Amino acid sequence: MKSRSLTTDVVVISLLVILAVASRLLPHAPGFVAVTGASMFAGWYLRRGSLVFLVPLIVLSLSDLLLGFYQPLLMLAVYLVAVAPVLMGRLLHGKATPLRLAAATLCCSVLSLVTINFFVWLTSAWYAKTATGLVQCYLAALPFFKYRMAGDICSVAVCFGVYALITHCWPSTAIEPLRRRRSWGTYVLVPSKELRQP
Repeated sequence: MKSRSLTTDVVVISLLVILAVASRLLPHAPGFVAVTGASMFAGWYLRRGSLVFLVPLIVLSLSDLLLGFYQPLLMLAVYLVAVAPVLMGRLLHGKATPLRLAAATLCCSVLSLVTINFFVWLTSAWYAKTATGLVQCYLAALPFFKYRMAGDICSVAVCFGVYALITHCWPSTAIEPLRRRRSWGTYVLVPSKELRQP
């Protein structure tokens, strides 16, 4: 089997960046974007540690250049939270069942809600710097959380689903074709070279 080249990784990164940037720039419901899906797939698929974290950082940087920058401390929180799906993707290598993907996606959505809105409360003048003000900030964010979670779930499903479909229909197009392996009553997506392991 051929080893995956740097060119292949760059192409995958480019496609993920285009998808996620477009989701932020095109009209959409508040928070319904593809950053989480693109980042999680990058963490799962890419093996070059220095490249994998570029996906969310490039996406946010490019789109913020066009949408406008905001409070620096809040921006830092947003960028740091965007790295979490990459780490989740790396943890799911060889163990990416639909249930685990859903659980990881939910964790990323909740982490985003808790972290970003804490910094909104901390950096803005909209809420009193009290426990009551913090609660009000979270309550104000809850109506938008459903859009964020839906965007995360849809983007993860699209990224992993499209790749699984491509490698199933045209195995020769993938450097590391995916096959299904029975594990604890469910199916796990693993690189084909791992299927030969006992």
